[in-house]
Amino acid sequence: MSKPFRWNIAKHEQLGSLLEQPEPLPKPSFIAALQACCVRVLGQAGDNDLIFIGRSPENLFDYLRGILADTPWARRCTMVNISIYDESIEQIRRKHPTALPAMYDYLTAVGLTPRQIAQRPLSISLIDLVCSGGTFGALLELWLDWAGHEGLDAPAILRRLNFVGITIKQKPSPNTLRWQHEIAWTQQLAPRQIRNVSLDWRMWSELGNQQPKYEHWNPPWRWDDPAMSIPPREPKSIDALKLGNYLYQLGCTSEHRQAFAQRMHTEHAMRHPWFRSLALAIRRG
Repeated sequence: MSKPFRWNIAKHEQLGSLLEQPEPLPKPSFIAALQACCVRVLGQAGDNDLIFIGRSPENLFDYLRGILADTPWARRCTMVNISIYDESIEQIRRKHPTALPAMYDYLTAVGLTPRQIAQRPLSISLIDLVCSGGTFGALLELWLDWAGHEGLDAPAILRRLNFVGITIKQKPSPNTLRWQHEIAWTQQLAPRQIRNVSLDWRMWSELGNQQPKYEHWNPPWRWDDPAMSIPPREPKSIDALKLGNYLYQLGCTSEHRQAFAQRMHTEHAMRHPWFRSLALAIRRG
């Protein structure tokens, strides 16, 4: 199995000399937008485990892990480094014969096989920056194809899945079509299983298109590549690691937890007992 390497920024001592040279701090406006987005993601994701897909939501994952550390939700966040968009599962099977078995091994290791999803104590909410929903759809196809080969019931998988798309903010309009209205696979789900969080286009583009990441890109042709298990050491990757560590440490501070909990009180999700309980746990953390 070529599991993609990921630095564990929660264990600062393992990063050693990688963080010796400080990186310029992100602008306060970036931090404020990131915090607001994370609050919205929590509210839209529901009382589920949070699965961040690909590398685009890396900053959200790192900051939110800091916010949730020392709370009952500390282990609810998982990041799955997978890039899958413009190839069907059958195309991947033909073009990259060893890719799917390697991905099955990876998903097994993070507790996300079809069987594991169906048997998890909690449902899962998949979180990613979304343009057309292609990554979500391809991942769903992978799971359903896999479930079919194992003789598992597709509805048992579908009812445990929720999708939170982080989209580019648009002007409010009753005629606005969201990504889920334009693709067929979403018809397999109830409307409540798909939610959206909007971001200013500059912030969305920064996270999704411009920012260097500290994990290797992981498209199908690299799923079985042993090099994926080697830590990235390029200067841009190390800079991204420094930012991720900074965001995690920031989320761990009392100041940010207090501000985060206060912002949670503006969310519609505050009507739910689980969200109120989480806000209290963050405030006390």
